[in-house]
Amino acid sequence: MVGIPISLRIKMKNESIMLELLKEELVKGSRKIFAKKLVQRGEGNVSIRIPNTNEFLITPTYNDYANMNKDDVVHMNCEGKKLAGLQEASSEYRMHIAIYEARPRVNAIIHTHSPYASMLAIARQTIPPIIEEMVVWIGGEINCANFGEANTEEIGTQALKAIGNTNATLIANHGVLVCGKKMDNAIKTAELVEKMAFIYKGAKDLGEVHTISDTSFKKFRKKFEEYYSTL
Repeated sequence: MVGIPISLRIKMKNESIMLELLKEELVKGSRKIFAKKLVQRGEGNVSIRIPNTNEFLITPTYNDYANMNKDDVVHMNCEGKKLAGLQEASSEYRMHIAIYEARPRVNAIIHTHSPYASMLAIARQTIPPIIEEMVVWIGGEINCANFGEANTEEIGTQALKAIGNTNATLIANHGVLVCGKKMDNAIKTAELVEKMAFIYKGAKDLGEVHTISDTSFKKFRKKFEEYYSTL
């Protein structure tokens, strides 16, 4: 550090501290979705944007959520280059890049394989707005993307198209993708997508599904746009 101006040393130290805090947040978020059974070992992925950069942190490939720690986190940029990390990044990093580049307000992305939502993704079904909190947090119906091959740019392109003006989409024959202004929002949204998929499937089994009226939808969407929209 000798010869480095003190202002630059302070900046470097602050950036290092921020990076460690973001790694901790990523690890905590990853453990939460695992605890909620939204992913199993070796599937899904979680990322967090590094503020004021084109860089992000992401879980490693075939992640062991239960035993994950900060050393497992991979540092990448939006060109797809690995900048730091002992392991290889999740093979679905391209999907995260597609969202980060299109939505500057997104600071966290989660991809899950939660059972009921994945079931609907395989059936290629849209989940209509059935409960108010779905509109408040997600922004409306949850579309199912067109099929894109896993581990390619195409799956990210299709997910971005399908997510529309909302914070969540089903990925055809694959799972779920959600985004949020912060990690807690993304976790809540991932949890809510699975809950809505479970309720929607059950309601369909019982009979006719009734959706939220247009009048109510507008009222709750206003709250979404004010607090949770990532557009």
